[in-house]
Amino acid sequence: MNIQSIVQKNNELWINGKKVEQPKSLFFKNCVIQSNNKTYINGKEFKKGKWKYTLRSIFNSLF
Repeated sequence: MNIQSIVQKNNELWINGKKVEQPKSLFFKNCVIQSNNKTYINGKEFKKGKWKYTLRSIFNSLF
């Protein structure tokens, strides 16, 4: 089981102790979803070093 630590404080986002860029979105506001050991934030998924919209990330954020 992969346990992740997510902290949002003072407009900063920390995942597992590392500061990462918080993804901005016009559609979602401060939406954090953890599903199947993956983290989706504001409707985006972290892939290849960037936050991107994916079909899976949008689906998980909506439902």
